[in-house]
This record gives sequence, C-alpha cells and structure tokens, in this order.
Amino acid sequence: TPNLAGALLNTAARRGLQRLGQDLATFVRLRPDKPHMAVEAHSYAATLAAQVLDAESGRGLGAQALAMIGSAGIPRHFSRDPGRLNVPSANIYEAIAEGDYLAWLGRAFSGRTLLASHEFNVGPKPGLGLHAAQGHNTSQFRDDKPSSTRGYRDPDTLSLRNLALITTGQAPLP
Repeated sequence: TPNLAGALLNTAARRGLQRLGQDLATFVRLRPDKPHMAVEAHSYAATLAAQVLDAESGRGLGAQALAMIGSAGIPRHFSRDPGRLNVPSANIYEAIAEGDYLAWLGRAFSGRTLLASHEFNVGPKPGLGLHAAQGHNTSQFRDDKPSSTRGYRDPDTLSLRNLALITTGQAPLP
C-alpha cells in the first residue's frame, strides 16, 4: 500500500503487477478445471486489479467477477473502454461507503475514475441484521464497543455479505 502521495500515482500499482499477475497465473495453472475466479479490491488495489486484468497487457488473465470497494479509481483508459478488463461487464461491481472521503480524494487528485459498472449496496439492512459500512477502512468494528462503526469487510455488514455473493458468482442484495 503506498502512502497518500504515492496513491495519487499508478507507480506502486505497476510495481505490484508482476507479483499479483504471477499469483493469479499460478492459481490458473494449478487448477486446470478452470474454477470460478473473482477479484475483490479495496482502495488503491482497484488500480492494481484493473491493470492485472487488462486484456491488452499480454498476461491473459481474467476473472469471472471484480468487486471494488472504497476505490481510489482505476486508470481512465478503462472507463473509456471497459471491455479491456477481462471480466464480464455484468460482473463488475463498485461500492463507496458513506463517509469514505479517501476514495473520493484519491479519484479527485489522481485523475483516476470509477467505471460505469454496477453499484452494490453497502448500507444497512436491518431486516437481515446487517449494518452499514462507513468510512474508508476495511475493518473497524470492536466487540468491546458495540456502537463502533463498521468497515467494508466487518462481520454483520451488508458490504461483506454482498462481497461474498459477488465473489461466488451470485447477485448482490439490493
């Protein structure tokens, strides 16, 4: 993860491309049965994920789903040509929690953007006992403070439930 100034550039993502690309390629090589592969990315990792899944990168990597949370944006050439992502367009999802100002700042100052993809809900779903994600963190909840806010990947959040659904090939809850 780059520092705040580094997050405004794509340099750190380009440095991580080789490692993530190798990891995903190894997974594909070890699983010739072609299992469902989904990528979930938070914040700056959305930039990295988009570049790894770039159809024009020569890596030949693809995924059945991509879920981006708190995204600091992806390079603009993907928003102009989302088909470059080796992911079915119907299975590209994004969510920004209430109060996630870091994601907004990342996009505003880096020149990166969100895709016109499917937004998924990370708000509360009281009927199911699910809480809202708030702010930029992935995990904030503390058992000793039941009223603490929750992050994108905290238990009992609609965000985590929807991430689980998306990455297992199912539609998220509204």
